[in-house]
Amino acid sequence: MTQNLEFSENPNGKLFCDIFNHIDLHDAEKHKPGNVLNVILNKTIIGQVTVVAVRTLPLKNMSEMLSFLDIGKSPSQKTAQLREKWRPVPIGTETKLDHLLLRYVSREMKSQTEELFQWWRNTENSQMAITQSPNQIPI
Repeated sequence: MTQNLEFSENPNGKLFCDIFNHIDLHDAEKHKPGNVLNVILNKTIIGQVTVVAVRTLPLKNMSEMLSFLDIGKSPSQKTAQLREKWRPVPIGTETKLDHLLLRYVSREMKSQTEELFQWWRNTENSQMAITQSPNQIPI
């Protein structure tokens, strides 16, 4: 049975790339190179990926670069995300993480197109809110 990689958000748009990285709790069986996993965004399957490579590291070694590549946010925000996702599992500085390199082997284009449109709309609106004063944002 194919296992799932579930996402509730896609803040940096990585799920729309052919190849992307992901940091998750260590799972030697699930994250084995060659495994095929369903990618689920907001409870919708958007494709299947194969695990190309994996590197295991303790949480304390997660750098800003890795965290920003993964979710577009700081290591402390990534840690908070992991704690929320995996509650009640205790997550500390020695907790093992897997840094995965994933490549799509198939895509659900209709689902991905809908998610991409919504993501772009949200990104465009948040960019406008940052760069324009409220009276300049078109309604």
